[in-house]
Amino acid sequence: MISNDVFCKKHFFIETITISLVEYNALKVQISELQKQIRLLQAEIRLLKNGHNSHTSSTPPSHDIGRSNQKSLRKKSFRKRGGQPGHEDSTLQMTENPDKIIEGRFKL
Repeated sequence: MISNDVFCKKHFFIETITISLVEYNALKVQISELQKQIRLLQAEIRLLKNGHNSHTSSTPPSHDIGRSNQKSLRKKSFRKRGGQPGHEDSTLQMTENPDKIIEGRFKL
């Protein structure tokens, strides 16, 4: 339940709002989340203003802010994916007598 009381004191209006404890706690959580978001956005603004990107620092291009990783840089081709018709297979076949045998030890 919210109730408002307005007082006038020398050209200033002072408003008193009464809210429940549940509403107060919900507002505190929301304010905290907004403050975190503000800090993250301020850090991003600092980064953009300083001009740090993959061209001016050692950060990889994938970490550039504003760069979309969703869009492919490859041009569209008329060919289908995979092996193309007429391409000769080049799969290595196992032989009866190999030149060298290497034993591997693996931990499971």
